[in-house]
Amino acid sequence: MSYVFQAAFYASLGIIAGEIIIHAFLIPYFIQNPLPMPIGMVSLVLVRQDMVFGIVSMIVVSMVSGFIPSWMVTRQNIIKAIWG
Repeated sequence: MSYVFQAAFYASLGIIAGEIIIHAFLIPYFIQNPLPMPIGMVSLVLVRQDMVFGIVSMIVVSMVSGFIPSWMVTRQNIIKAIWG
């Protein structure tokens, strides 16, 4: 379970850092400097629902990716794991 908690912790740190970067730097930058496109000036729009889905899926995937290696190691014989 420690691998699962470690993976969830790293995912949480990444999510927090990403949220800070997005809300502190990217959104204000694109509000001040919209992109010129043939259809007009385009700015960054983030939908909260999509961000929540991304956050939840990242936490689930990181927990699964922490569980699978630990589950495979616990199924091995300890002597075989030591000797390779």
